[in-house]
Amino acid sequence: KFVFLIFSFWEEKPNWVKIKTLAAAPFLEEFMYRGLVFGLYRDCGLLESNRTACLTLLPLYFALAHAHILWG
Repeated sequence: KFVFLIFSFWEEKPNWVKIKTLAAAPFLEEFMYRGLVFGLYRDCGLLESNRTACLTLLPLYFALAHAHILWG
């Protein structure tokens, strides 16, 4: 289904909602989420005290925030 959606861009005039959803939204979400959480870690001093835990927890928080997708 995703492949047909990508190829449908060439068959019709550009639909900016589709382009934003497929291209801009994932990049901006990742950038803002990681930037905000990483900034909180840095500002509260957790990054300097335990860098490995911070780098492990960042993707875990991101995955937990999107876990609702698995259930429908």
